[in-house]
Amino acid sequence: MNCMETPYLSNPPDAGGTQNTYKTPDVNDVELNKDLAALSYIYIMSVVIYLLRGKESAFIRFHSKQAMVLFLIAIITWFIPFIGPLLELVVLLGVAVGFVHAAQGQWKDVPIAGPLSRGEMGVRDAWKEIIRFVEGASEGVRAKKAAGNYHREHNPHTPERQEGTQE
Repeated sequence: MNCMETPYLSNPPDAGGTQNTYKTPDVNDVELNKDLAALSYIYIMSVVIYLLRGKESAFIRFHSKQAMVLFLIAIITWFIPFIGPLLELVVLLGVAVGFVHAAQGQWKDVPIAGPLSRGEMGVRDAWKEIIRFVEGASEGVRAKKAAGNYHREHNPHTPERQEGTQE
């Protein structure tokens, strides 16, 4: 299962945390609580909303747990020199994704935060996912740079090639 899928899509948990026997999510739960679930992505509100309404609504519990994970990651990034502010931007992106999913009434995971919130992924596994993502992104940048250099070397319209033909 990838980070964007959730086992709750077709079978959300009930208020006690066990799997429901019905096949569709409780539409009333989602419609009544999607605003609070979205507000839970405002850092400390995740804890408050989880404590006040988490037992009543599986939808709130699903999103507030993810929001709490993002909140904890954000706190950790505050203490990391140099790259901490960049990591905070990544966390804010996760907050925005989760907020939109909750506001639209969707049972979708925030990448990495969702599986962490359900205990499906440990911190070590999350770190490996992050490293894999960064390595993939850096390989893509290197490939684009290499393609750009190739294009420059073989394009007769680049300034370097034009200067060479004028001699």
